[in-house]
Amino acid sequence: MRLVPSRLILVVEDDPCIQSTLVETFQDGGFACLGAGTLETALRSVQVHAPDLVVCDFHLPDGTADHLLRFMDDRPWASPMVVHSAADSETLRDAASHPLVKAVLAKPASPPDLLRAARRCLPDSAPPRNRARFPMGDSERRILLGMAGIPAAPQRKSPP
Repeated sequence: MRLVPSRLILVVEDDPCIQSTLVETFQDGGFACLGAGTLETALRSVQVHAPDLVVCDFHLPDGTADHLLRFMDDRPWASPMVVHSAADSETLRDAASHPLVKAVLAKPASPPDLLRAARRCLPDSAPPRNRARFPMGDSERRILLGMAGIPAAPQRKSPP
């Protein structure tokens, strides 16, 4: 029996309950999953993990799906995206016009609809991505955020 590597889906959702439900849905559907609750974490994750697909809420605490799309534009490791959001229809229509956005689902989408959208974006014939890992320090983080058009918040120092 030949093992087929799992496709990796990055779920970008700021509501922990929804994020957990989405991750569980995709894992039950046979996908490997990572979760991100902020744009900053998502930017780092797409750079480091090169997911096969990003499922992203439109509005995040520190930016929008547009910031993530702009960051991924013209990069060889850009991932296709499914926007899963309760944003207004005009915002979702605008997001759908981006070439990396392969589907837009209004919240709450059912698990079968989510899995159908993921499978349409990830055909069985396409090989999983090569997952090169890039270490990232504070200066790389600031560069990443700057490339996405987001000002970097100062790092909090932990008390001694």
